[in-house]
Amino acid sequence: MHVKSNKFLHILFMPMIKFCDYLGKKNPLLLTQLRYFERFHKFIDFRNPKTINEKIQWLKLKSDISEWTRLSDKYLVRDYIKECGCENNLVTLYGKWDNANQIDFDLLPDSFVAKANNGCGSVLIVEDKQLVNVEVIREKLNTFHSFWCRRGRNSILVNKTMYHSRGVIKVRY
Repeated sequence: MHVKSNKFLHILFMPMIKFCDYLGKKNPLLLTQLRYFERFHKFIDFRNPKTINEKIQWLKLKSDISEWTRLSDKYLVRDYIKECGCENNLVTLYGKWDNANQIDFDLLPDSFVAKANNGCGSVLIVEDKQLVNVEVIREKLNTFHSFWCRRGRNSILVNKTMYHSRGVIKVRY
């Protein structure tokens, strides 16, 4: 249940939410320390971060994070990889669509990988499209899309399936 959906919780927690907003603007280091302590029961050593969580918090506060959104998007990061001169490392992209209803599966090869550009765990590997129902694929992709769409702009990407020399699918999606 979200705080704003319940009037009692909204009244109860609103002062704390406003305080955290204020603290985040005025002293983000202190807010980060308090939230980290609440979760891990210790403070972050910003002079010598050791765990991955400490290092992410250090990066969040002490480095340029302006590119993070671009680099976390599976479609936009392709432009960054091209700018770095590493285009040969990109998996072949068959297309990008705003929803699964726009995909013409007849134009896709028999084997492909479909996924949401923002999110994790929403990967659909199709080894032979002749053996699967296209409407079931479309429904699953729309489910992925509607789930991740709430978290920002989203699209569906379809890539080439990558295989090892032994014929086993490489899971690198």
